[in-house]
Amino acid sequence: MISTCVLAVLVLTSFVVIAGGGIIVYFSKKYSGKNSRKSKILGDLAAWYMHLNLTRFYIIFILFACIISAVSNVFMPVGTYFLGSYTVTNFIILSKIFLHVLFILFFLVMLAFVDTFKFISLEFFLLIVLSFLGLLFALSANDFMMLYISIELYALSIYSAIALFRSNVINLEASLKYFLVGSLSSLFILISFAGIYFKTGTLNFDTLSSMICLIDPSRV
Repeated sequence: MISTCVLAVLVLTSFVVIAGGGIIVYFSKKYSGKNSRKSKILGDLAAWYMHLNLTRFYIIFILFACIISAVSNVFMPVGTYFLGSYTVTNFIILSKIFLHVLFILFFLVMLAFVDTFKFISLEFFLLIVLSFLGLLFALSANDFMMLYISIELYALSIYSAIALFRSNVINLEASLKYFLVGSLSSLFILISFAGIYFKTGTLNFDTLSSMICLIDPSRV
């Protein structure tokens, strides 16, 4: 849980930085034609924000957060949390560490080529972190609803990351197709979950496994 909390704090910090910078830029443009101290301060802040190289700083911040998150996974106690909807096993811990290593390698490559890929914005990295959070939650999901929310968090982040490159029509078309197909599949998933809940009265994996064991022990 410490690992996901570290990344969640990173996401919230990113939202504050991006939203705060956007508000400053908006109001600086709104008051740009007025000769007042307020417009001058806003203009200076907006110019500082626009010229500030936040991308490299943000990638380094992500790398440190991922290292802390990976180390915290090693010391994560095995068990279930949040009324059985979140579980931690030794296999899940190993899977999360492997996922952290891949994520760190990805951002090390992006850090090396951050000046080359100038068209990639700060929001792109924020969406990648959100998708990574979705994968971490999906690995520890112990009921169907938790698994569904995790998959949707991952999928919506990927939709948005593809659609960020608005100058390319192919990217927008791919994002729209991905969204439509994903929405249709989400509908079928929810219908199947509703059928399971209607028949059993639960969506928890452990409870469902116990029910199957009682019906036919050879299936478990």
